[in-house]
Amino acid sequence: MMNKLIYSRKFLLQPLLANLQVQANSDTNGQLSSLVNQVKANDCKAETLTELMQSGLLDKAIYVNQTAQLEQDTYQCREKIKQFNSNNTDSANNFENVRTLLHWCQQGQKLSGFNKAPFQDFVQQIVVNSPKEAVFKLKCGLRLTEKLTKAACLDEHFYRGVIRQRFSEPIRQAEYLYSIIESEGDLIG
Repeated sequence: MMNKLIYSRKFLLQPLLANLQVQANSDTNGQLSSLVNQVKANDCKAETLTELMQSGLLDKAIYVNQTAQLEQDTYQCREKIKQFNSNNTDSANNFENVRTLLHWCQQGQKLSGFNKAPFQDFVQQIVVNSPKEAVFKLKCGLRLTEKLTKAACLDEHFYRGVIRQRFSEPIRQAEYLYSIIESEGDLIG
């Protein structure tokens, strides 16, 4: 998988990095500031309604109805603001992780065997779909499906090695193995 990324960095990783940068610089800041302004405007309207009701110029039923609408609108705006902030954080993390992966791939050091350092740096999780297919979930958000060769399928100690690298304590290794035995029992070895 890593060798494929090295080979395809110019038409896979570089455009991905550029698209993530464009996405980060898109109009979300304009939408975000619009939502913040809407919350401020709703706060001002609520204050005005309160002053009008206290001075006797506004009926209490109208005040309650209008205040409830403003509170609902403000709540929805705040939820959208939270979502934008969360998405921006995720996008920034993905951008940085893709940039780091691209930098590593640009060094062009093709791998002839398993190398622990790039695996730990770039791979978040491996999901084994079948004895012949695994999905590598990278820290940058990519999910890359790999067809396992016959040699990889027959190497019963491969998965134990990956688990040992992920969990240093034997108890954690056993707990993890137990959690995947039911669905992936024939692959553990």
